[in-house]
Amino acid sequence: MPNDTIYSKNSYYLYPILLNENFKRSHRDEIVRNLAEKYKIYCSTLKFVNKRWPYIKKKISVPNLPNTNFIADNCFCPIIHQELNKNQEMFLCSVIYDELNKL
Repeated sequence: MPNDTIYSKNSYYLYPILLNENFKRSHRDEIVRNLAEKYKIYCSTLKFVNKRWPYIKKKISVPNLPNTNFIADNCFCPIIHQELNKNQEMFLCSVIYDELNKL
């Protein structure tokens, strides 16, 4: 989990998790859905800005950015907080691990 350092302080809001190339967007979406339905753990997902904002799409189209697309499709962010304790952290890790192994 995030740690504060002498030069930075974490906001403890989202914890990005990037799935490797063995996973697809549909896998990420299934994990996010299962975490919410089974455990009430809610996650944010990334959206490629040029697809999300019609103005940008219209002005500069949707460029071919494979790395950006990969990250947008394979990343999910459990919502966390600064009062998250060790037991909650371990539970979060455990259920994410379990959901990954079910795929």
